[in-house]
Amino acid sequence: MERQLASFGPWDGFGSSLKEVVDELKGRGVKRVGVWVTLQGYWDGIDPDSALAERYDCKPHAVGERHQPRGGLRKIQPGSRTAWLPSTVKAGLFWRDWFAELKDAGVDFVKVRVSLLAADARWTIRQDTMSCLVERLKRPRQPCGRE
Repeated sequence: MERQLASFGPWDGFGSSLKEVVDELKGRGVKRVGVWVTLQGYWDGIDPDSALAERYDCKPHAVGERHQPRGGLRKIQPGSRTAWLPSTVKAGLFWRDWFAELKDAGVDFVKVRVSLLAADARWTIRQDTMSCLVERLKRPRQPCGRE
């Protein structure tokens, strides 16, 4: 599926490594280079057939229909899509590894977005998850939280 993360590397047809692109931009005077990521890896999570899914013990989660009312106490109605997300045990490792790769490529910052509507009560976005994500940016190779 096109909207799932298959690896931390660039798309095969990209033609350069991320480091080469960042170095080129900085060589042309760009002071800071950032990338966009989603909390769940990519729009629809992790590719279940990828090495990432195996390494981070990804599990399937029902995803809510895109165009339903949100907010308040409404129950999210599951849709026909499924997102594969790192297990809670391996989520910290997922972010540590990804942010280390980004830092090694010279990336200075990330914009993080939550881009799917989880309909599965077992998967919630908690403050400690976001805090761990931010901590990974500061010290990508160090454990955070309860790891």
